[in-house]
Amino acid sequence: MPQSNIAGKPVLTVSTRIVNPASDFAEKGLCNGPTFSAGSACVYTCRYCYVEPIMNRGGSAVWETLHKAKLAFQDVVIRRENPLQHLRAELRNNRGKLRYKYDERTVYASPVVDVAATIELARETTDLCLEILGSTGWSIRLLSKSPFLLRIASVLPAQWRHRIIFGLSTGTFDEEVAKAIEPDAPSPTKRLQALEELQKEGFRTFAMLCPILPQDPEAFVKQATQRINLDACEHVWAEVLNRRGASMQRTHQALNGANLTSWAQQLRGVFGKDSTSAWEAYARGIFRALADVVPAGKLRFLQYVTPRSRHWWENEKSHGAILLGKNATPVTVKKTADLQQKAKRRAAALKAWETIRKNRQMAAAGSPSSPMAKRK
Repeated sequence: MPQSNIAGKPVLTVSTRIVNPASDFAEKGLCNGPTFSAGSACVYTCRYCYVEPIMNRGGSAVWETLHKAKLAFQDVVIRRENPLQHLRAELRNNRGKLRYKYDERTVYASPVVDVAATIELARETTDLCLEILGSTGWSIRLLSKSPFLLRIASVLPAQWRHRIIFGLSTGTFDEEVAKAIEPDAPSPTKRLQALEELQKEGFRTFAMLCPILPQDPEAFVKQATQRINLDACEHVWAEVLNRRGASMQRTHQALNGANLTSWAQQLRGVFGKDSTSAWEAYARGIFRALADVVPAGKLRFLQYVTPRSRHWWENEKSHGAILLGKNATPVTVKKTADLQQKAKRRAAALKAWETIRKNRQMAAAGSPSSPMAKRK
């Protein structure tokens, strides 16, 4: 049953891992493999979100929790049980030794929920970040829609400032549009003010223009360059509204409901039957406009490709295109070694997860030989 509520949503908890050591987010360039998350369902209810079909699969911990509570995914906040305690166990092996002490990769948070949607969640993220910074060699990339990201930055010890990179995402600069499709998130203006403040304070930052709705590409990019100091960002990620799940239908409905008919009509033209070519033209238009003003080494444009469009996007990789999805690499040229390496990483992740479970069980039982018991 719900334990409390956040922003009017009941809060549920699940017992699952905090770190994913071999995430697919490496393909997006956001990390070198590992991600972490203290939640499984977000405080925000963005209409374009496609997390539910990923997390709420039959038999998953999220599905079982929602089924038992008789609640819908979009109507709850799902947090992960004892995140700091579990993180500490996951960063150590079964002898209590640090797994990633000399590992200098970048970890990304969060692939699932906003890391700073409330003050309480920002504090939780801060605790997790400090543990990671003290127990690993990782750098941390944090993405949020909330100015509470500034609270995390404010408590970072000076010696670790260079190991954390902050980003505040927005795919629109129109306040009305943002209110319609991100109804409970802070306004684009507040987010961009927070990003500017982080840059003025000398923190590492990146830009996240996502999801970008169908519109005049040149006008959008002009606004982006006026509203964001792209020179101060290490990288600029960008993505159009993708076609997975019901994200486009929900976004279209939200725009119509807010009487933003022009925006709704433009979106309606790029989804549904026989719309692939229109969606592709929309993505290419946004990409070209961004590539004209953002250096290729800084731009990271995320695009899910089709077998027909893959060749065009392959030719744009040198200008910042990142190809995603099952069609990103032709099956005929996939190397056996690559597949074996993926299988090996998955096996290592499963083995690590079994060790973590044993550590938790020993910690819960108060075993004197457990790493958690030794820390007390």
